[in-house]
Amino acid sequence: MKVSQRLICPLGQREEIHRADLGPRKLRDHKLPLAWLEARERLAARPFDDTQTIGQAFDRAITKLSNKVSRDTRKLRGVPCLAGTRIPLYQICGMIAEGMSVKRVAQTLSMSEDQVKIALRFASIVLEQ
Repeated sequence: MKVSQRLICPLGQREEIHRADLGPRKLRDHKLPLAWLEARERLAARPFDDTQTIGQAFDRAITKLSNKVSRDTRKLRGVPCLAGTRIPLYQICGMIAEGMSVKRVAQTLSMSEDQVKIALRFASIVLEQ
């Protein structure tokens, strides 16, 4: 007996896949860039570590950025900030998410554009873990 599933593709088309055909995922013809699809496949192949705490993830990201980011429990209760400041990285990323440009965020918070890019890089490293 063949069991089938109906999946809805991103373009709204229906695609029928049989359970027997569900093996290793293959790159399908989507409108997404190939680099995105490859990154998604690499991420799916990595083992999931649920023993890691958020503090450990922050510390690993800080070491990858050559300590341009600091995290001290006596300052802002350990929230990651740019080194030498009390500007939390979540504030910078939130302003970018609201649609502000890197240049505008740098002007608003009186910092360099490189510091804003460091905050975004930190966020991408943490999310990658």
